[in-house]
Order: sequence, then structure tokens, then C-alpha cells
Amino acid sequence: LHSFPDWFRFHHTKWHGFRQVGNAVPPRLGRVLGKQIMTALALEPSVPTTTIKLSDTKLLAFRQFQASKYWTIVIFIPFLVCCFPSPIVLFS
Repeated sequence: LHSFPDWFRFHHTKWHGFRQVGNAVPPRLGRVLGKQIMTALALEPSVPTTTIKLSDTKLLAFRQFQASKYWTIVIFIPFLVCCFPSPIVLFS
């Protein structure tokens, strides 16, 4: 119904599992919406230049503010130039 993969396991408590499903954006819908947003913004997907293993302690080294500054993504959106002359900065 929600297009979750067969391997996905919901929380073992029923009410928590129901809340997970109720609050979730179905994966297929999220993918389609993401592609449409990228198309509308004339963005191309990119391959990461560096990778960090999930077990790497670097992932735990930053506080939220430090992490948002470190992982800043700058996107130039042409149709917003009239209102916002500088690039839009998104924090991941």
C-alpha cells in the first residue's frame, strides 16, 4: 500500500508501527516528487566526492550548528535572481 520494501521492518509495538506508516511519505512518492523538484530547479544528480562509512566517528564529531555549516550546499536558482541575487544556501 505505501510501497515500503519487503525488507523494511516497522517498530514491534503496534501503535508505534502505525504511527511510522501514518507519518511516512511513501518511498515511491518521495522519489517521484524529488525527481520533479530537481527537474523544476534544473538540477542534475551528483555522485558524492567523498564517502564516510556509517561506523566512522567523524559522523558524531559535530554539534548540529557545526554540521550544518560544514555540510552546506549552495544552489543557484536562475528564476529567483530577480528577488534573491545571491545563491540560496541549504543546510543538509
